[in-house]
Amino acid sequence: MPSSEPSARRLGRSLLIIDDDEHILEMLQYLLHGQLERIWATTDPREGIRIALTYKPELILLDHHMPGITGLELLQQLRGMPSTQHLPVIMMTADSSANTVQRAVEARVAGYLLKPLEPAILRNKISQWLDLEPPQPAVKKV
Repeated sequence: MPSSEPSARRLGRSLLIIDDDEHILEMLQYLLHGQLERIWATTDPREGIRIALTYKPELILLDHHMPGITGLELLQQLRGMPSTQHLPVIMMTADSSANTVQRAVEARVAGYLLKPLEPAILRNKISQWLDLEPPQPAVKKV
């Protein structure tokens, strides 16, 4: 029997967000609410590694500049573990320097987004990366 779900939307999609800025975590969770079955969010890079190892999210959004560890260092840790080396990681940062971008590419990032993040672009990119139904624009009643 065919599913009643739209064919473009696949249930079970999951996302991990690691960013030291609580406001960004809240904004991203609000922005993506209802698009994904599961969103984990943490300001603690160690907790992010634990979540990635335990739950294997289908996509990770990773801040680059965090206290104590950079996103690139965290990405190298993920790439060094067999159970997380394949997970797609999207780097989010205000750092557009050629050196940082090159190092991210060498670490096999799936994408590189510059902050400040544009909500509509971010939502559409995540929909593309996770093969979700594109978000519909809000309709205002007049």
